[in-house]
Amino acid sequence: MRLSFSSPILLISYLSSWEYPGSQGIGCNAVNPDDTTNFLTFLQQLRADPVGKNLILTAATSVFPWVGPSGARLTDVSGFAKTLDWIAIMNYDIWGSWSSAVGPNAPLNDTCASPANQQGSAVSGVAQWSAAGMPANQIVLGVASYGHSFFVDKSAAITSSGKMNAYPAFDASKQPTGDKWDDGAGTDECGNVSGPGGNFDFWGLIDAGFLTSNGTAASGIDYRFDTCSQTVGFPA
Repeated sequence: MRLSFSSPILLISYLSSWEYPGSQGIGCNAVNPDDTTNFLTFLQQLRADPVGKNLILTAATSVFPWVGPSGARLTDVSGFAKTLDWIAIMNYDIWGSWSSAVGPNAPLNDTCASPANQQGSAVSGVAQWSAAGMPANQIVLGVASYGHSFFVDKSAAITSSGKMNAYPAFDASKQPTGDKWDDGAGTDECGNVSGPGGNFDFWGLIDAGFLTSNGTAASGIDYRFDTCSQTVGFPA
């Protein structure tokens, strides 16, 4: 089979590999202040093409609008709204092994958290994209069915009253291994040595004995429900 420019699958696959215009991704990407402007120009030229005008174009985006030439996040994304059929906000990996503390992977809300813990959420992300000019009917919310694991000392994890702390510090040098599908230790594309990913898919939490088959906490497993982010955390 011969693939051509008219293949929407090939084109969308190409577009979705850029994370993110104007921002550093994995850590060793070349970043140009005009990345986001050039990305929009590319999309506009593509839409002007006889083939491109009939394609379904989407973008998997960061939680907040992309960074513009000034280094600040865009406050006007109306140009993207005219060229893209929809965006998918990736509301996951908000907190992880790169963070300063344990936090929710895919928070529903963070506007009710302390300022230091407002790293992004479904509520704040949709609000900012909408305020910048992306119509609500062109926004798809990406959610996760996995979570990150952390090594937290018991003194940091549990309060004196026996309750779980929110946003405790963790020891990044002791990254736990996740489920059977978790990435092992290795070297990334930038040449940095990293430990295991520490990710648990939903089925992995059941397989490891943290959850029962119906998704409830297994016997002997303590957990904490955060009313702001609407997420659950529990100690291993």
